Amino acid sequence: MGHVQNRLHHAGLGPAEQLADRLLRLLARAGLRADLLTLPLRRTPAADDAFPPDLLLVRAPADPADLVAALGELRGAQRLPCLVLAPRLPGALVAALLDAGADDVLDPAEPPEVALARARAVLRRGGWGTGRGEATAWRLVPARRTLLRPCGADAQLTSAEFDLFRLLTHAPGATICRDTVAQHVLRRRIDPTDRSVDNLVMRLRRKLGQDSAVKTVRGQGYMFAGFETGALLLG
Repeated sequence: MGHVQNRLHHAGLGPAEQLADRLLRLLARAGLRADLLTLPLRRTPAADDAFPPDLLLVRAPADPADLVAALGELRGAQRLPCLVLAPRLPGALVAALLDAGADDVLDPAEPPEVALARARAVLRRGGWGTGRGEATAWRLVPARRTLLRPCGADAQLTSAEFDLFRLLTHAPGATICRDTVAQHVLRRRIDPTDRSVDNLVMRLRRKLGQDSAVKTVRGQGYMFAGFETGALLLG
């Protein structure tokens, strides 16, 4: 399995594989990350996987019924949107896949652009985009690399500020050390006297305003503690 940097080629691929290949490319251009899984459904993050994927794409086996139990196990282990890529299926099997944990079932016969739109729709609902308190919610829009304030205004984050915010919010309540921020946001190493990370955090805090969502954990790093004025929604 891999992220959007997959190395699939169209030669010799069936319809489901071709849709997966093209959809991964479209997701990448839209700023979304995806893991492509096949049976057995296990996702082992890479050592440098600072940003978990936005969603999981599951390519159905020859007998899609084999996915039902596997999806139940995957949903228990992963809190990520899950799209199944399968050819036209009987309604009862589609229902079984959805009940087992799939968020949508995509037919390889439909245009990849439609599949992309459906993937975006999935990201706007469920646990990664609920309607709880939407009037006071902040909204993170990965496809536009944008953070919207509760009033709907763009927080106008720079590229580095957006990457820092996304790194912190992928693990809310967890402490992220300065070296990890430097490696995955600044793309370089820093020494103890380098204040680049601290200055970046300070600029992000100013953009977020009085919510003070980014906390300093003395001697350890930084963490996202949530917004005081509302939830953070995705999509």
